Amino acid sequence: MCDRTNATLAGHSHGQAGVSPRAQQHRPEELVGVGESLAAGGAGELADHARQEEMRAAGLRLVQMIRMGEEQLVSPEEVCCALRSSGTEEPLAWLQTELPQMLDSIADLASQKGHTMAQDQVGPVSRDEARQAWLHAAGDFEEAVGECVRSRAHKFREICAMGFSDQQEVLQALYMNRGDVDKAVIDLQRQLLEPFHTHIWQEDEVSIQLDHPNREVSGHGLGSGGYGKPARRRG
Repeated sequence: MCDRTNATLAGHSHGQAGVSPRAQQHRPEELVGVGESLAAGGAGELADHARQEEMRAAGLRLVQMIRMGEEQLVSPEEVCCALRSSGTEEPLAWLQTELPQMLDSIADLASQKGHTMAQDQVGPVSRDEARQAWLHAAGDFEEAVGECVRSRAHKFREICAMGFSDQQEVLQALYMNRGDVDKAVIDLQRQLLEPFHTHIWQEDEVSIQLDHPNREVSGHGLGSGGYGKPARRRG
C-alpha cells in the first residue's frame, strides 16, 4: 500500500475518533444559562424553606394561644374564629371587647333579613344564637348572618309542623329560650293549657263563708269553724 493511501486512511480515522478540543468548548451564552438555572433553583429552595419556617412558627403561636384560651375557659374553636374575625394576634382580648358587638350586629342583620320574607320566619334573634352561627361559619361575618337566618327559619318551621300556628308566639318562644326548640315547645304548650288550668282551679276552689254562724266550708260539710267534731275520748 502506498504512502498516499496510508495518509488518507490515517486522516479519515482521526476524524472519526473524536472531536477537536476547540469543538468541545461551550459557548459563553450556554454557560450563562446554566448559571442562571442553578441560581433560580437555589432561590426557590430558599423560598420554600422560609415559607415552611413561617408556617411552623405560625402553628406554634396558634398552639400557644389555644392553651392560653383553655386556661380562660375559651374553646379552641372560639380562638380560631377570633383570629379570623379580628385579624389580630390578640384573639382573647378581642373576644372580651369586640365579639359582643359583632354578635349583636349578626343578630340584628338576621332579624332584618327575616322582615324581607313573605312570612317572617326569623323574628328577634338572641346573642346565643348569633354566637352559634358565628362559630358554625368559622368566624366569617356574612356567612354567620346567613347561617343565623337559615337556622332560625328551620326551627320556626319545625315548631309550626307540630301544630303551633301563631307566628308571633312561636318566634317569641324561640327568642325567650335562646333558640332551644324543646324549651320553646314547652312554653307554647303551657300557654295553650293555661286557660284549661285556670278553669279547673276555679271549679275546685273552696269558698269559705265567713258570715255564716258556723263558718262552714261550702260543699264540704265541716262543722263549726270549718272543723269536724272532735272524736270522743274512750274511757
